[in-house]
Amino acid sequence: MSVHKGSWDATTERLVQFAERARYDTLPPEVVQACKLRLIDTLASALGACDEPLSAAACKLATRTRGVGADSEASVWGSAIRTTPEVAAFTNGVMLRLLDISDTYLGKSRGHPSDMISGLVAVAESARASGKALIEAIVLAYDVYCSFCDAVDVNSRGWDQPMYGVLGCVLGAGRLPIYNGGPLAKRGAIVVTLNYRLGALGFFAHAALDREQGDEKVNNFGLLDQIAALEWVQRNIEKFGGDPDNVTIFGQSAGALVVYASHGQITLGQSVSVKEATAYKIVLKNTANVVYDTGLPSTIFSSGPSGGFEIGKWSEVE
Repeated sequence: MSVHKGSWDATTERLVQFAERARYDTLPPEVVQACKLRLIDTLASALGACDEPLSAAACKLATRTRGVGADSEASVWGSAIRTTPEVAAFTNGVMLRLLDISDTYLGKSRGHPSDMISGLVAVAESARASGKALIEAIVLAYDVYCSFCDAVDVNSRGWDQPMYGVLGCVLGAGRLPIYNGGPLAKRGAIVVTLNYRLGALGFFAHAALDREQGDEKVNNFGLLDQIAALEWVQRNIEKFGGDPDNVTIFGQSAGALVVYASHGQITLGQSVSVKEATAYKIVLKNTANVVYDTGLPSTIFSSGPSGGFEIGKWSEVE
């Protein structure tokens, strides 16, 4: 992955470069063993709490949500429940922290790095990642988490350890095959993965918000995030060697549904986004290709200067 000079702040660039260097084959045996011990300890902490009332409530919530297929589901530990990876991560996370017996790291700040394991396991399971890939992701996440604890005291400023957990979990998950854009990049694509607001933060409607917005009422903030990402690609992708006139969007789970829903709204030969009241159209310039569910998150890629990039089945991309 090449970094466009000046596109990121120095900390972000260092984190990404550090994550790119993470390899299971470079881990000393004692590190692999320590990771396995923490994984077992985390599972034991969660299973010890699985019969608690709060755990039962979280499991009940998990039964209300199912993925769109086996590739977009993960397990709730200690049960037969299958749900979406994010709900599995939440439910298992509730259980592993409930008894407050999971691991602790003390530096300038303090926290519980094993909080990240529920998310990483859920992503790894849905991606059918190997045990080695999961260990690589967990070790990377721990490195980031504990390094921040050593370097920065956020506790005294009123912040808690999830600040580190978010960074570590995102970078660790980024090493798992489902989010690794390397195979596409090797075939000439410039891959851009995006985050967007979910749940109440992304799609909350309320009369107070409507009054703030005046005549134009907008409640689909999650879709606005995705449109903003597409517009960013149009403005910037050439700096990374991509072609703004040849953009493909595709997604997994909810990302696939968004792509599917927008399929009839994608307009060729235009270069601006069209907004109509609360409905937003995704408009791409000249060439727009759509792939519904490839096992990747909501993703955009643009072909390189050679053009003509065609994606086959994800399982065939090496």
